[in-house]
Amino acid sequence: MAEPWDTDHSFDHAALGERLARSLASGRYSGSPQFTPDVAPRWVAHGWDCDVFRVTDDTGVAWLCKLPKRRQVEPWLRKEAAILDALA
Repeated sequence: MAEPWDTDHSFDHAALGERLARSLASGRYSGSPQFTPDVAPRWVAHGWDCDVFRVTDDTGVAWLCKLPKRRQVEPWLRKEAAILDALA
């Protein structure tokens, strides 16, 4: 899966890095993962169909986490559940 800063997607690495830093600096996120709409949440047209979350761990370190969209994951989970049911 392509990353949004890949050069073949014509994204400027420095500009995206600045945008991420600005979003994190201005964000008010704590506790459970929250959707950060300013951190390039959807690059569907560029093949990066993920949501980006900022998560702070127990030590206070902030992490950027990207997760596939729920609609992409649900069919896989249903298939896995069917297999587990068949084996039970």
